[in-house]
Amino acid sequence: MINQKDFIVILIRLFLGYLFFSAGLCKLTHGEFGQIMGPPLLEDALAKYGLGIFAWIVAISQVVCGTLLMSQGFSTLGAVMLLPIYISIVAVTISMNWTGTPYVNRFFTMLNIAILIYDWHKLKVLVSPDLLN
Repeated sequence: MINQKDFIVILIRLFLGYLFFSAGLCKLTHGEFGQIMGPPLLEDALAKYGLGIFAWIVAISQVVCGTLLMSQGFSTLGAVMLLPIYISIVAVTISMNWTGTPYVNRFFTMLNIAILIYDWHKLKVLVSPDLLN
């Protein structure tokens, strides 16, 4: 039987996974599919600053991380990979003076950090191999 804490973590993983899977698809299809979280024309917005390729990297990374998070078996890897993406997204949205978006993404970052804290028993070996014993 699954306990309440595990159930909540699974829901957070599925929520963030679907959110970022669909956001990546939205960007890759220029808003034709998966319009939950945008912006679908991120590439156009960032191309003005010479960052068009960054938009594609973000979109592909979001699809990969979203898929990993929803898989549950590889969700820890997806959460680890998603953390620098979140930080980059927050930095870009703040630097471009987008209203509201930095706050929403900070919340998603906190949810991602909560997943990483929950999975600390899997990650602690990365910090100190001595913790394996």
